[in-house]
Amino acid sequence: MIKEKYAVERISPKILQEAIELFNKNQSVKRYNIKQFQFPANEYSIAVTARLNGKLIGFNATMNRVLYCAALNKTSNGVWSCDFMVSKQYQGHGIGKNIKKTLKSTISGQILSLGISDKALKLLSKNGWNTDISLVNYRKIITPRSTKGVAAYIVGKLIECSKLFINQSTPLLYFKFESMPLESEIDNLWERVKNLYSNTVIRNASYYQYRFDAKLASNVEFLVGRGVDGEVLSIYVFKQQGQIIEILDYLGDFTQKNNFVKGISSFSIYQNIDSINMNASHPVIIKSMIYSGFIKTKSFSSFAALNSNDLSNNHSLNNEWFLTSSDSDGELIKTIKDKPIDEPLFIHNNLTFYTISENEFSSIEILWNELLSTSEANHLFLNFQWVYNWWRIWKKDLAKKAVCKLFLIKIIDSQDNKVIGIIPLYKLLKKKFGMQYVEYQFLGNAVDTIPTVRSEYIKPIFLKNYTSACYKAFSAYIRSLPIKTKLLWPDSITTHYINLFPHRIKKIDKGYKVNTYESDYHQYIKSLGKNTKLKGISRLKKMDSTYKLVEWKRDIPVNEFFDELNKLHQLRWKKPCFDKKALLFHKALNQNENGFECDREILYIDKKVISANYNIYSNGTVYNIQSSFDQYFNKAFSFGTMHFLKCIKRAFAHQSVNHYDFLAGLGMNTDYKKRFKGSTVHFYTYEVYSHSFIANLVKYSVCIITFLRRLKDKICKNKISS
Repeated sequence: MIKEKYAVERISPKILQEAIELFNKNQSVKRYNIKQFQFPANEYSIAVTARLNGKLIGFNATMNRVLYCAALNKTSNGVWSCDFMVSKQYQGHGIGKNIKKTLKSTISGQILSLGISDKALKLLSKNGWNTDISLVNYRKIITPRSTKGVAAYIVGKLIECSKLFINQSTPLLYFKFESMPLESEIDNLWERVKNLYSNTVIRNASYYQYRFDAKLASNVEFLVGRGVDGEVLSIYVFKQQGQIIEILDYLGDFTQKNNFVKGISSFSIYQNIDSINMNASHPVIIKSMIYSGFIKTKSFSSFAALNSNDLSNNHSLNNEWFLTSSDSDGELIKTIKDKPIDEPLFIHNNLTFYTISENEFSSIEILWNELLSTSEANHLFLNFQWVYNWWRIWKKDLAKKAVCKLFLIKIIDSQDNKVIGIIPLYKLLKKKFGMQYVEYQFLGNAVDTIPTVRSEYIKPIFLKNYTSACYKAFSAYIRSLPIKTKLLWPDSITTHYINLFPHRIKKIDKGYKVNTYESDYHQYIKSLGKNTKLKGISRLKKMDSTYKLVEWKRDIPVNEFFDELNKLHQLRWKKPCFDKKALLFHKALNQNENGFECDREILYIDKKVISANYNIYSNGTVYNIQSSFDQYFNKAFSFGTMHFLKCIKRAFAHQSVNHYDFLAGLGMNTDYKKRFKGSTVHFYTYEVYSHSFIANLVKYSVCIITFLRRLKDKICKNKISS
């Protein structure tokens, strides 16, 4: 006969280690060493144990929770019963039954359990637990992948369409955040809506920080609904797993069906998603889910509650619980297991590569710009705000074209334990000639993929003293990748370190920049050609005498300036210079100037917009981002040349400006930038490969194809002439 001993023990590192060994020996799937995360040090959590000769053979842990009953408007202490295990060797001897009895006699408040087997559910029901509630899985099909999926998709859409005329409610503006809202915002929202939640675990800031702490669950994200005054009115906690969005929790007024539908529709910003999943038990939120196109699946988790005296005699109160998957210890374990492990991506000598997650991306601005300030990288096109806003605005369009993922790399010197480099990449899964391959690109450009703003002077961000070592490590990493890998490196002026990589030159563009520190403006004017001086200087004086009112206005309001610039460009090029996404990007830069100054200037003649010039100053250089003028107003005047010379004159006058940079690109009819006598800058777009063989194969293949095309054109030309 087994003479086991039962005890109530406080959770400690020692007992957790024993429990881990028990689970690992008795489960086909190991639990991993994560249990310490379930029991914060400041919580007095207990476990009921069964021991035989001191050896742990049975274990049932608890997690303390504060519960809320809306009908009684009362909070109470309770526990989740979790991590229940009896050694296989001793199962069938009543050990589990005795553990549950000991647990029941020990806990004075409510005991909750979720994810219970049918056998255990019957046992709990016999012992006075309420077992009438289930946490049911609902799914909204976004992209059907099977016949069954098509049917579910159609049913969901029909339900959605039938509910289009639901009553309007408080309007919400939905934003996607990757960090938790403020503590005060969560607490205020909980106090506002708690009476809707029947019986539940209180969902205040303390609870949210415990369950969804970024250090513990960095893959968890938040979709926050705000009212017109900015107040938080709803919070969806979710994570993306492959092609599925899992909604882990919801805090808000779920009786407002219209707002709930709006929140669910906001997930459309995610591309390549097959479905949205959510588990729920409360009948009211389930109605809102059905309004949103969710349909019930066969999957569910059984829930059981052993009630306190307050609820034992009131079946109706006891029988309505608000539960989501985040309430269970199983979801916490799953979240931790899904958490990306901070393992090195690559090691070369004493340099270690790590990836930076999308959650971390938004929080590294200070580190990024400090590193940039001590590097040789361009301070405009690799400024954090430029890169971050580019990714934020165009990642959705990128995802429409290919499977797309952020791939930021940070390099750490293991000897000094400091960050010495950032390589701002993203990667795409592409297909060509029926063959899939992975293509890496630098953030800021999407060559041969989608139209975006152009970022130039592209290179990794390396501390100056580590530049050579970092490039060698970067080259070693690229060479370690599979053969079907390519890196597109656009608009680079790097010509030395590129030889470390297997590569070919895809194209070369030309730009010009005027040196404004080695001479003064008058000497510069003398260097210009006769025609340029006539158009830009002489005609400028004539313009002042020809028209009654000539005004040069700077710092034009952002929206007004870009509207006028687009109109001029439309007039000249038959298309706007900035589409909707580009406007969002540049407006964000102009409203959040960080490390550079945006200069917006318009020439008005008799109150009419004639010319617009958009420049950004950063780290000693003025970059001409865009310009345009009305070519039909008076062809006797070259308004574009006048405007550029005015900007260049201002750059000469500014003591901290060393260059006026026209950047890459040609004019409509001529290479007009050449006239301003700037030094030539060559921008190289490289195709970098992981293997020299592939780089050479592509290089020579392109040469052969180019030769054959020219030969064909020559033959056709000779035939025509003969």
